[in-house]
Amino acid sequence: MKAKGLGEEEAYKIMRKMSMDMSIPMEVIAEMILQEYITAKKSANND
Repeated sequence: MKAKGLGEEEAYKIMRKMSMDMSIPMEVIAEMILQEYITAKKSANND
């Protein structure tokens, strides 16, 4: 949330919309976001 400059409520709305648009549970959306964050953090540490 902070990396994108979003508040908690705005982030939740975006996740909810993604979940509905992609027809997948919000849990999966959250896992995707966390995985992307972890990957980006590892990449930044390797530079």
